[in-house]
Amino acid sequence: MGKVKFLELKLPVRNEDEDMPYDMPFRYNNTFNIIYDIKTGDIHKFDKMNIDISKIIEWNKKTERVSANLLEDNYIFSLKDMKVTDEGSYYLLDKNLYIVHSLVQEYVPDSHSVDGKFGDYINIEIDFKNGKILNLKENATFKEFLEK
Repeated sequence: MGKVKFLELKLPVRNEDEDMPYDMPFRYNNTFNIIYDIKTGDIHKFDKMNIDISKIIEWNKKTERVSANLLEDNYIFSLKDMKVTDEGSYYLLDKNLYIVHSLVQEYVPDSHSVDGKFGDYINIEIDFKNGKILNLKENATFKEFLEK
């Protein structure tokens, strides 16, 4: 795992805008796609994005849902308990964004599952103000990638 720098998540958005708004950053049609540094949580090329957080705040005010929550004061979007089942794809990438290991159409790996086990539900917190994934699991081994 020494040459791995990034993790790319490609997650299906199965419930239209119940899981996240259509114009959510990193959402492309019915796929949520984000790349971040596995050690720091920094989102790849975040500084080049022009994110309009007000759209997400408005959506958050109008909708009641379990999967996500935006805390307006600090621009943290919590994507919790969004059901992905075995439809997500996860890629460990090197510094040049080449794939080192992958899990394609698989369950959520331990590093992002709700209960810390290979499972159906994703748990990810995104800081839109600073461009970081906040809830990185310390000492994540990504063992699922090596077992496939």
